[in-house]
Amino acid sequence: MSTKGLRYVFIELEDLKTIRFEKLEQIASNVYIFVDVDETSIPFKLVAKLQTMGENLQWVPVENANSKSQHIAFVLGQMNELLDEKIEFAIISDNESHDPLISFINGLGRSCIRVKTQSDSTDESQVDNQTTRSFTPPKQSKSIVKEEIIDNEEIEIDISDLGVLIEETARDTVKRLIRSGNRPSEVSLLKSYILLHHHDLPVHDNIDKIIDHLKTNNEIEIKDDEIIYNF
Repeated sequence: MSTKGLRYVFIELEDLKTIRFEKLEQIASNVYIFVDVDETSIPFKLVAKLQTMGENLQWVPVENANSKSQHIAFVLGQMNELLDEKIEFAIISDNESHDPLISFINGLGRSCIRVKTQSDSTDESQVDNQTTRSFTPPKQSKSIVKEEIIDNEEIEIDISDLGVLIEETARDTVKRLIRSGNRPSEVSLLKSYILLHHHDLPVHDNIDKIIDHLKTNNEIEIKDDEIIYNF
């Protein structure tokens, strides 16, 4: 799959609430939303619009609301190692603390920018214009992260090792969830949670098998994409 024209956008939920999602959808091939695990108020209209992006949108749960910037930095650094450098990165934020990271990623040869959510005026149309003025629409609208990572020959591992990896990752996830008290409510959220804490390439490629392992061991049940935990 060609990576030219793809753009991955990273944004906190609070910032997402201040912009027009239609504009974001036009300029992003993939969107990662960082949200506090204790968040209880997400507008229904926003959720309905987000669903149109399907698998191209991922929720990244953050256990400490004050550490979203660190989570963004971690995920960007992780993806910068995994993805083709032709894929562009963009952080939508007014937080200037992201700028050193953005400069560093640009220095590695990848296009990475920060887009402010607000201009000097709080007029909504000016906010929209500012957001779209910093981007050109991507030429492709779908991308799955694992397809962009690396040639399969470079990530082949022994089948027995793969089984151990899946089992250990599943076991560690259960321990981590029990320790933190966190319970991602949907399959996509649980996948994001696992990938956030396990950034090995084989984990990315076998995330569905890890979920299946949790189901087989009766650690979780899945009903209509919602997760029931048995621990």
